[in-house]
Amino acid sequence: MIQSGTDLVPNANGYFALKVIEFPIPYSEPPNVVATVSNGDVNNALEANIFAQVGRITKTECLLKICSWNEQLAGSSFKVSWIAMGKR
Repeated sequence: MIQSGTDLVPNANGYFALKVIEFPIPYSEPPNVVATVSNGDVNNALEANIFAQVGRITKTECLLKICSWNEQLAGSSFKVSWIAMGKR
């Protein structure tokens, strides 16, 4: 089963943000999850400084960690797209 989504994640301090993603349909075992991120406020000059990690994957949710090396992004939002693949 494949599930996916896109979320805007607020960036309070310019360095990192966390977002729990709940899967609409639970999996029978933890799925494989990948995520990509861009600066949702469309400041392309700063996009090279943003990356995403996926952690704490369970059958029902995962934790997205969005990191930035630029405090100029404080107060902006990150656009995160994720996809999960696993057994139903």
